[in-house]
Amino acid sequence: MKKLKKELIFCEHCGALMKSWWHRLTPGLVDLLFRAIDLVKKNQENIIKKNEICFTVSENCNFNKLRYFGLIAKHRDIDDCPIEGEFVLTINAGRFLRGEIEMPVRVKTYRNELKEKDIKTVSVSHFYNLVPEFDKRSQFEFEIHEGNLFIHKQNKLI
Repeated sequence: MKKLKKELIFCEHCGALMKSWWHRLTPGLVDLLFRAIDLVKKNQENIIKKNEICFTVSENCNFNKLRYFGLIAKHRDIDDCPIEGEFVLTINAGRFLRGEIEMPVRVKTYRNELKEKDIKTVSVSHFYNLVPEFDKRSQFEFEIHEGNLFIHKQNKLI
């Protein structure tokens, strides 16, 4: 494995790593979306409780990425507070799975917020007959953001 020398930048106030990440819409994410819609149909309500789906560790970690593509949203209570571990399918999830719309191939996030969408799009039919898989950490693309920061001068494997 090749070692890359990179200066990592951290926020001087909170110590957070100042990176934005590109996430691809993978066959694994689309498979999770199909499993979520199966649960919604079975329960006859648009609420996905993560503890009701038998996720692997990798699936559990990746499920939230569907939010970045606008395919799921956090389920909220009457006071508009998010309910932990509960999500709802969006209108776009149904439209995507029916082949009515396409999704961006990838999206960029920064501190868990959507910042940019790829202009290239993909339809659900692209994922038919593909083995579900997820991006590995080494496949993520990222950019370092600057602002009120200091630079961490330690070499890291990226």
